[in-house]
Order: sequence, then structure tokens, then C-alpha cells
Amino acid sequence: MTTTAIRAFFDGYARAFTALDAAAICAHYQFPVQILSEDTGYVFRDRAEMLADMTGFVAFYDKVDFAAARIERFSYQPLSKAFG
Repeated sequence: MTTTAIRAFFDGYARAFTALDAAAICAHYQFPVQILSEDTGYVFRDRAEMLADMTGFVAFYDKVDFAAARIERFSYQPLSKAFG
């Protein structure tokens, strides 16, 4: 995966998040998917399962007057030659 493709993924995700569009957020993934952060992880078997979770996720941000998602700094560390 190229740096350009990775950046495009996150730019599109930020646009979907800013729009609080759960369906558009889910459209960024192929299923099943595992999403990891430094302290937790999520597994979604299919789009419907993720959409149910993302609907609550965007509702939370709507209630707290969320304004916009943006990437202020972009960098990544390749996992391996095979996985970019």
C-alpha cells in the first residue's frame, strides 16, 4: 500500500467523520475487519455489525457539538515489505 493510498483512506475517513456519516465511515472497510488502538480492539464480522456500532459512535459526537475531524500530522511505520 502506498503512502498516497494510506493518506487517501484517512482523508476520506476524516470527511465521513466530520459529516457524522456512519455509513460512509463503514464504507472505508472490507469485512471482516479488526481495528486496533493502543489500548483496545474491535472486530466486526460484517458491515451491519459495524454500522450498528458506528451509529452510536457518531451520535455521541453529535451530542457534544463535534465540529470537524482533520489530520494535522501524517506519518506511518510500515509493518513489513509485504504489508507496506
